[in-house]
Parts: sequence; C-alpha cells; structure tokens
Amino acid sequence: MKKIGSGLRILAYIIDSVIILIFSFICAMFFGLSFSLDLGNPTLVAFFIAVVALLYNFSELFNNKTFGKKRLRIEILKADGTDPNLRVLFFRYLIKNSFFILTLIFAITGIMAFFFISITLANLLIIGFLGTFFKNRQSLIDLITKTAVFELKSSVKTGEKSIRNGTCIVEDKSILVYSKTHESSNIITELKEGDQFTIDIETEFGRFFKVNLPTGQEGYILRNSKFSNI
Repeated sequence: MKKIGSGLRILAYIIDSVIILIFSFICAMFFGLSFSLDLGNPTLVAFFIAVVALLYNFSELFNNKTFGKKRLRIEILKADGTDPNLRVLFFRYLIKNSFFILTLIFAITGIMAFFFISITLANLLIIGFLGTFFKNRQSLIDLITKTAVFELKSSVKTGEKSIRNGTCIVEDKSILVYSKTHESSNIITELKEGDQFTIDIETEFGRFFKVNLPTGQEGYILRNSKFSNI
C-alpha cells in the first residue's frame, strides 16, 4: 500500500464539503421553517454547518473513512500501514474537527474568543496540510496522530489468511450472521460449512465484516470466523 498525497485528499474533502453543505442547508431550512428561526443570522448558519460536519465526520471513527474517501478508495491508517484503534481515530477526529467544535461553542455561547481561536486553528491545519505535497505524504494532523492516508486495502488479514472482496465459502461448522455490529443483536441466519456469501472488506466495523447473503439480505459476521475466498 502507498500513502496518498494531496490530490485525492483534496478531492475527497471537496466531496465531503459539498455533502455537508447540502445537509446543512436542508437542516437549516427544516428547523428554520419549523421554529421561525432567522436564517439570515450567520451565527445560526455556522451552528448548523458545525453540527452536520461533526456528525458526518464521525464515520471516520468506525470506518476509517468518510464517504468522500470511500468513493476515491482511500482510508486512514497508522503511519506504518496497520489499522488504527478507536483511541487513535478519536484523537485524530478531535484535532481534524477542532475548527467545527470551537465554531459550535462560539455559536452556542456567543463568546468571540472561540471564533478567533477556531480561525487560527483552521489556518494552522491548512498550512499543516502542505506536508502532503512532500515525500512522506503526511499533514500536520497525520504527524500529531501518527497516521497517514493510504490507498484502500485490496485485502485484509484474518488469522493466517488474506481475504479480498468477492465470494467466500464457510470453512467452519457454522457462522452466525448478525443484523448489527454487535453480538447481542438479532441473528439473521446461521451459515453452514460449504455455504457461500459475498464479503465487503471495504466496510469493516471493528470485529465485524459486512456480508451479502444469497437471499439478498445484508448482515455482519465476526472477522475471526473461518472462511476463505473461492
């Protein structure tokens, strides 16, 4: 895998920004009309953009990527190319979204100091992004959190095997397929040895993989389950 430089990261940012602005506009119109809010107030507009951005970027905590990154087949990993844990991703989330966090605080409290600090941080992060133009392909955020953006994995390691996207076959006596990404959720079905399913390694959820069943249903299996590509 290779680290991704500025080009694709900027494109992913543009895609994400357009989505955030569209949803911010929808939310502002909905709440503005419902509660007779003054949508000409820039502080109120900033509030909606900050809230939507923080919620939207939350996807990086569980999927290593936003929608924009996924569309361009890039993701966040540790600088050595291994999967980051939740603590690393949360630390990165806080730094990356510090501008929106402070903007939200300013919109709620009206304290101008938060506004000026948010602008200063935004400028620092923009300058820090210039690092992606150089050899190590890491922005200031990447350097602080010891992460980098890589091309999307074409395969993942499960035990001693490498699994790639495509059709898989069950090698264990059975594999439970859950409706959600935790073992206390409903069990959709139980796959038996020799049964086939399709796996999507690009959609990982911690200890789970997303799978598509022959019936057309979607579910989640534990990544330590015994199966292999056909």
